[in-house]
Amino acid sequence: MQVLPPIETLDTPLLAAAQSIYNLYQQVHGVSPSPAGVAVNRQTLRGHVVFTSQPVLLPQECFIPYHHLPEVASL
Repeated sequence: MQVLPPIETLDTPLLAAAQSIYNLYQQVHGVSPSPAGVAVNRQTLRGHVVFTSQPVLLPQECFIPYHHLPEVASL
């Protein structure tokens, strides 16, 4: 699994994409257990919600932990 740089150095579009993916998941599935995070493709900004603590990622993907999502971090 790729280690993320400190959250302050992550691209804003990457964080925005992760938040958008999580928000869409939450709208469709309602209240569910908190995920481990979101896997986002750095090139296309497409991704998916991940529930395992050790996700398997493709080379162009990075993992944004749940607590690093902008809306979640502000709670």
